Amino acid sequence: MAVGDDANLSNYEVGTLLPTNCLTYTLVVGNDITYANGNVAGGMIAYGNTASLTSVTDECGTAVQTSNVLNFAPIMNGLVSVSSSIAQAPQQGSSQQYYSTLEISGVAQINYVTISSDLFSQVTAITVNIPADSWIFITVTGSDVKFAELDITLSATTNVSYVLWNFAQASELELYGISVKGSLLAPLAAIQFDNGNIDGSICGSSFNGTGELHLYPYVPPTTGCTCPICPKQILFPNYTFLVQTTVNLTNTDCQGRFAAGGDVQLYNYAIGTMLVTSSPPENILLVGGNLNFTNGEVHCGNAVIGGTATVVNVGIPNGELEPNTPPPIHFHADFVYLSEVSKYFSGLASTGSVGIDSNGDISMTATSTSSLNVFSISSSSLTTATAWQISGPEGAYVIVNVEGSNVSLDGIDMTVTGGIKNTTVILNFYDASAMTIEATSVQGTVLAVDANVYFTNGNVDGSMYCNSVYGDGEIHLALPLPINFNCPPCDC
Repeated sequence: MAVGDDANLSNYEVGTLLPTNCLTYTLVVGNDITYANGNVAGGMIAYGNTASLTSVTDECGTAVQTSNVLNFAPIMNGLVSVSSSIAQAPQQGSSQQYYSTLEISGVAQINYVTISSDLFSQVTAITVNIPADSWIFITVTGSDVKFAELDITLSATTNVSYVLWNFAQASELELYGISVKGSLLAPLAAIQFDNGNIDGSICGSSFNGTGELHLYPYVPPTTGCTCPICPKQILFPNYTFLVQTTVNLTNTDCQGRFAAGGDVQLYNYAIGTMLVTSSPPENILLVGGNLNFTNGEVHCGNAVIGGTATVVNVGIPNGELEPNTPPPIHFHADFVYLSEVSKYFSGLASTGSVGIDSNGDISMTATSTSSLNVFSISSSSLTTATAWQISGPEGAYVIVNVEGSNVSLDGIDMTVTGGIKNTTVILNFYDASAMTIEATSVQGTVLAVDANVYFTNGNVDGSMYCNSVYGDGEIHLALPLPINFNCPPCDC
């Protein structure tokens, strides 16, 4: 579902039959969204301005504020043009009223039929009959149209995904007491839809009511198209430390936001040391399980704990401790999304070669600032390395895919040079189930969603996303930047 301006949804579900793909957006709102009591399945929620979500679940995580998903104005202008072109197409097909039934038929592969909206008040049923693997465009004339209390039937050879009802002139379109078979194109119409359903897609200027939309996506009459798998944008969760299960850390700090889905044990630890105080305070420590925290401080925000909180000599000068309060984060959904991201990265073809000298030291050189720079390396090569340099110009984005289930970064002198930033370096440990980071300053974000990490005597200049972690490693505030893709067009 995509809405160019404001969306107000209540007791509503979106994407209920979609497969889960957390690299996509199921609900996109160009401006403000107000949503109470519902569920979004299949993908993420995106909104352009503000979001008020009450009792809304999203299996792919929290809503994302972004204006880069869809450019609504040219899309709608294009659909207005398409609708007008369909209405002006030469007739190829026929319509006939037979008593109280309107019969629409065609024998061509692509059929165009025009009918008057006045006929809808004269009949109680409509039949549509075209050959198999054929399309039909039914243009309905009239500016104020009531498409209501009609029994629509498709022949056995008519594919509902190949039927388009085109309301090119309509400024008002009222639907009620009807099960529409096929998709509706009414780009200039304010649509009121109650007590019915549409087996297809729908496009209008605005939409109100209680009608239900079923998943029968419209398929245009262009065959042989191959569309690349290409997400428009990849966003990373706004956490410096995001852990799916348990954490046990001592004698160090996390400079940004910290979230863990399981139990957390902290000793001599500080959180949010590089964050700025806000009013009202943000939630910067989120724990799904129980918290045991001795000696430390939570700077600049609240600590929200799903279970119990045993806290000794811990300061929270700019926020509150909120035990037995479910934190406002869906850990499982976030890691489903990150797993999809990791899988997507792992399938990308390498764009650059990896240099390994006689000492085992590693070098990677990025060249592009307009597309991803992708490198692949085995975990065994990291085991023997003492130095690892990633170089490239400012603005370059680097993905390093690391193969191997057991990864060790031990005593590696890692640097980024030439203008590239650690905020645009993603180290994708897509196979890792066990990982050691020791005596190493990691430059970039660690994406290791299934890994249990032993992290000691080192730091990560970026975010860390992993299954569990223990040790005394430090996380510096360097959130990964979003990745925007210029997706190639479909090949038709």
